[in-house]
Amino acid sequence: MAIHPLRPEILYIIRNDLNPAPDEPSLAEIWKGDFTNGNGVWTRLPTFPDGFDGTTASGTNFIYPHIAPNGDFYLIASDRRTVHISKGEPTEMESWKRFDNKDIHVNPRSISVTSNFQHKESSGSGIGKVFLINDGGIVVSTNGGETWTLGE
Repeated sequence: MAIHPLRPEILYIIRNDLNPAPDEPSLAEIWKGDFTNGNGVWTRLPTFPDGFDGTTASGTNFIYPHIAPNGDFYLIASDRRTVHISKGEPTEMESWKRFDNKDIHVNPRSISVTSNFQHKESSGSGIGKVFLINDGGIVVSTNGGETWTLGE
């Protein structure tokens, strides 16, 4: 579960979906809870694509909302296999872009970004540090997720 960084009445929840529907191939369900009017209104958000070679579902689900210094809102999430990012709340499966890459060890566990993080899709080149923990250790990006280096 994560709280929107500027709107504490908005929650995001990601959970395992052990029996995904044919049009939802991911192992995750993502929900947005809006408590603006006191009563929670829950909306299921589109999840990410699947089928990346060499991945296994032995990581952890997580979701991380972030607002960049330029005001862009991102959701970063894991389906236990890979990590994906959406600029803005996803409106369709294609809103999600794979954030890690095939050269990073699979099975993501946790992520953290610096306050100045901005994804390359918004700025042309990434800004800020990203720390991604997986079964292989920790990988670090110093350019907003554009390239990754295995930590020591």
